[in-house]
Amino acid sequence: MYTSIVKRKSERVRSYEVVPVEIWKHIITLTIDDSLLLSTSPFDYDWPSLTVRADWACPMYTFDNSGVLYWGIYDQPAMKQFRQIRATLRSVCRGWKELVDSPYIEHRCMRFCIPTHPDEDQDSRRVVLARRIEVISPPEMIDLPECVLGRVIKHGEKLNAEILLDIGGSLFSQILPACKASLPSLKTLMVDFQNSTYFPSPSHPLETTLPNLHFLTALILRLRSGQTLDNETLCQFVNLTTLSISRPTELPHLDFSKWRFTLLQHLELEHLCEPGGFTLFFQHIRPFSRHLRYLRLVPCRVYYVNRIDIYNIWDCYELERLEMPLNLLFMWEGEPQKLSRLKHVVHTAIGPLSLIGRIQCKDDFMQFYGCLLRFCLQLRSLRIVTDSHDWPLIFQHADEPLPSGDVTNPKFHEQQIYNSMAAVTMVIARKIHGIGLRYEDKKRRTMMETKAQLRAG
Repeated sequence: MYTSIVKRKSERVRSYEVVPVEIWKHIITLTIDDSLLLSTSPFDYDWPSLTVRADWACPMYTFDNSGVLYWGIYDQPAMKQFRQIRATLRSVCRGWKELVDSPYIEHRCMRFCIPTHPDEDQDSRRVVLARRIEVISPPEMIDLPECVLGRVIKHGEKLNAEILLDIGGSLFSQILPACKASLPSLKTLMVDFQNSTYFPSPSHPLETTLPNLHFLTALILRLRSGQTLDNETLCQFVNLTTLSISRPTELPHLDFSKWRFTLLQHLELEHLCEPGGFTLFFQHIRPFSRHLRYLRLVPCRVYYVNRIDIYNIWDCYELERLEMPLNLLFMWEGEPQKLSRLKHVVHTAIGPLSLIGRIQCKDDFMQFYGCLLRFCLQLRSLRIVTDSHDWPLIFQHADEPLPSGDVTNPKFHEQQIYNSMAAVTMVIARKIHGIGLRYEDKKRRTMMETKAQLRAG
């Protein structure tokens, strides 16, 4: 019997030892690629919604006023998570440590900072194998140096990258339009022109490069002021599940009537023109709203009283998170009960709800409270309401006495408005909390949490 037990144990050991290395490599790769840094759909990832966008982009650099690039001064949470996962896997056994330390895993994410950190000595094979590639160029750079990435692309080698971030626009403006390389595995593309003073070359505009990437599922564009985007080019990406477009000033005209993104799940538009932009958007939202789970609309200016027809939003049955000026929702008629999956609403206008209540309802706050609470109660899955105020500032205004002296003094009326808005905001917090919901400021803090933090020093 002792012999049979030993035999069974040895068989178990042998069966473990004969597991092919390729299987362990595949398991480790899946574990590494499950991190936010290497996610091809960051909005699907279980990450704090307030920072998911910025953390996924994971900037570890900064530009000073003269355009000089400083690299490596930040260690963002997404990169920390990536390193923690690697450290855990390395500690399992020697074989796993060797695999995790191999170029295949170590260089799943590759950064090219041009020209502060030359990369001529980097192995071109690592570039080809990388899952995520970032190209970061300072604002004053126009001519891209002959780096290993440029050589790989110009030699026509196919990249396996599924995620590509181009910070500054140099890659898409100068290398890709003239190269033979293809990106057959590319799923997620982010092009950020906002950190660059350089526009795409007139001979190779952005529109001539993007059509080669029909298999994209996520497109994130950060445009500069005055930069345009061709509607027809955008509409060619029929497989998009994530689309994010922003510009510091008003977004260029987008013909929503031609949008046929039937697979779209996450949509961000900053800063949408108004009131016409909102009207056109909601008029044509139906063809691409069937699977929408996350929608963020940020106006380019603050407005309060314009009545906008948004009735089609009630047909976005899959919505789980909605970010837009909330007064456009609860102040007008509608059927919010249809949004049965909606868990989180965020007010994106600069002016908080208390200011909107003061202006739209002409200080009739009972009407304002009624509209707000009725709207919240009709959303049966709603858990969180996020406003655009800041709690420490609200407490400061609430405690600040009115200036003594002449009541005609402009400062008297200004402080009076601040005091009333602070009082209204705290009443809103108590009323929303009273129906079992969480009411947060723009930094995702509740009133009680902020008070506790201030008391703790």
